[in-house]
Amino acid sequence: MSLTERLCAWSVAALCAAVCAAAGGAQEPDAQARLTALETELATLERDVALLEDTKAIKRLQRAYGYYVDKKLSREIAALFADDANTSAELGGSGVYVGRARIAEFYDRIIGGEGLEEGELFNHMILQGVVHVGADGRTAKGRWRALIQIGEHGQSATWAEGPYENEYVKENGVWKFSKVHWYQTFTAPYSPGWHKAPEPMNPPLADFPPDRPPSVVYQSYPSVYQPPYHYRNPASGRCEPGVCEAPAEAAANVAAPAAATEQAPAERVAALRPRLAAVESRAARVGDINEIENLQGSYGYYTDKMLWDEVVDLFADDGTLEIGPSGVYVGKDSIRRYLLSLSNGMPGPLEGVLNDHFQLQPIVTVAEDGRTANGRWRLFLMTGISGAGSGGNWGEGVYENEYVKEDGVWKIRKLHWYATFVAPYEGGWLNVDRKAVEAFSMGRGVTPDRPSSVQYDPYPGTFVPPFHYLNPVSGQTGARQ
Repeated sequence: MSLTERLCAWSVAALCAAVCAAAGGAQEPDAQARLTALETELATLERDVALLEDTKAIKRLQRAYGYYVDKKLSREIAALFADDANTSAELGGSGVYVGRARIAEFYDRIIGGEGLEEGELFNHMILQGVVHVGADGRTAKGRWRALIQIGEHGQSATWAEGPYENEYVKENGVWKFSKVHWYQTFTAPYSPGWHKAPEPMNPPLADFPPDRPPSVVYQSYPSVYQPPYHYRNPASGRCEPGVCEAPAEAAANVAAPAAATEQAPAERVAALRPRLAAVESRAARVGDINEIENLQGSYGYYTDKMLWDEVVDLFADDGTLEIGPSGVYVGKDSIRRYLLSLSNGMPGPLEGVLNDHFQLQPIVTVAEDGRTANGRWRLFLMTGISGAGSGGNWGEGVYENEYVKEDGVWKIRKLHWYATFVAPYEGGWLNVDRKAVEAFSMGRGVTPDRPSSVQYDPYPGTFVPPFHYLNPVSGQTGARQ
């Protein structure tokens, strides 16, 4: 049973029991005991929902960071850090920068100024989050993987990868970074690759030295270094020295409300009602986000195998689809017509065809009414035809989608993929032709219902797909285009 279902089932039964107990004056001691148990259970549920909300908020913060780094939005990055004077950032061998003002200038310098310039690629994929909120509900830690694609069109194409071990703090009810630390596993040119030409870590900036030296001295691949995990093995609970740096786990206790038994049962029931309504609403929003993430993930898996009927079923009847410059296809029949054109009218897996559509880095925002939502996702694309002249294609870009709940089921109302690039396996994004996006996206022998909603130039252009959300810390709209 999901948390939302558990809450709904519990709240009805609990209120009935509480009301009955309150009415049964002859069984006053039993009524008080029942209410005390209900109040304790509700407090536990409120704590569990708060933990889920905090975890979602931290993941949103970290993923937003990645999207801002993509586009070199250094002011938006700086706004994500806590006000505390000890807040710090450390990237690879950079050394440690302390305090938000210093961190802001560090990011501005290390990414090369505010905003992408023509011919720049700076993709920063944030993946594989493992987040733990502290027992105090005010601090947290998270481990993430960054997969990085950097390019200067016609000059260089670079891969990099490594984990973050970050710390977070809740200031005035808002989660922020208190410590960012990225450990570089490798950096290497796309060709000849990391197996032949791994590059050493960059030293600290000579013209903007750090406030403290690197917190740990290590070398990147082909040397080996294992950044310690902030958490214990989730199955065994083991924490081996040098592998894990987790403190002893503290049990979270939930105490019954103080002096609750001094109130009459009817008053206590009345006090429970708004708390029940609030926790049910909060749990429903968490459940909605999970369902939307499953919906979009399913879209990716079905698209992998060109199961077009399954894809179409994910859309609302009036849903729309827009892939790069494809134009807009409206309604299920039109969407199906477009999708079938991509596979020469043959749905389903095809021998020798690779069509992998990774759906990554979700930021989902559910409306207050719980009936509509928006989502930003990253597409990492791998396609190819066995034996063809090219070894295949890489691709990357961002979805800004809309969702609607119909009869209790979430569906896609608008799917819009903004392409960053599509590039051949040979050479990667070094000399990518922006026309490759058009070749990938356009329907074959079909006409869209409407022209493209946005005209933009993919890489080596510098288009920033509009963000549907505010900066998760500042609440400002500076990054929205």
